[in-house]
Amino acid sequence: MESLTSLSKDPAVLHVMQKHRFSVGLLTELAPHEHPGLLGLNVGSGGTIKLRIRLDTYDGFRPYLEVRRVLCHELAHNVWSEHNDDVSCTPSCLFYFVFVIIMFYVVQGAELAA
Repeated sequence: MESLTSLSKDPAVLHVMQKHRFSVGLLTELAPHEHPGLLGLNVGSGGTIKLRIRLDTYDGFRPYLEVRRVLCHELAHNVWSEHNDDVSCTPSCLFYFVFVIIMFYVVQGAELAA
C-alpha cells in the first residue's frame, strides 16, 4: 500500500489534479483477482479509484511509473466515463503533463511542492 500513499502525495499528480479540479474520494488497491484484465477502475467519477499495484501472481508490485500512468487514465474518467477519443487522448496528455512538470524541476534542481 506504500505505492498508493506515494501516489496520493505525488507532487506532480497533485498539481495536475489541482489544475484540472479533479478529486478522488478513495484511492485503493484493485487486487489481481478482481476484474481480471483491468489495471484500474474509476467508480463514480472519482468517488473511488482502484489501481492494480500487485503483479497478477501476487509475488511483487508493478513499477511505480506504470501505476501512475494508469492513475492518469483513471483520472480522465472523472470527466469522461466512456472509452472514446477524449479518454484515449487525455490520459496521455495528463501523463505527459506530469512528466514535463517533473523534468522541469529536475533540470532546475528544485523541489516540487504540492
